[in-house]
Amino acid sequence: MAQYADMSNFAPHESAGSAFEIDDVRRKLDRLKTYCSDFGRQYDSIARSHYTPLLTLAANEEKLAAKRAKARIPDAELRTTPFFGTPEQAIAHYQALAQAGIQFFLFLINGRDDETVQLLADTVIPAIKGD
Repeated sequence: MAQYADMSNFAPHESAGSAFEIDDVRRKLDRLKTYCSDFGRQYDSIARSHYTPLLTLAANEEKLAAKRAKARIPDAELRTTPFFGTPEQAIAHYQALAQAGIQFFLFLINGRDDETVQLLADTVIPAIKGD
């Protein structure tokens, strides 16, 4: 990948890198740095993204619990970790990923969950600071 890729994507999903914890992401990015060095390629020439297989946000824990109870988890047969959280929890999660070296985020959001879309756009994304 480091020799030819323009982008590297990780996710807490078995078919997308199995980066279930922040330490998995850090380890994979460190490995990418090593491979880039081995090939004489600049690490920053490869865009780095993270995919959340299902993002569900709610303004408070009570609303979040109700959404979690109704959630249909995609790819139920595969090992995957959806993200359920409040805006504060999401900011902490995605900020840690940004500090690890992730530059871009992709999200799968239930198309009928306007609250998640609104909280993501108005609260979470503006709070994430890159390097």
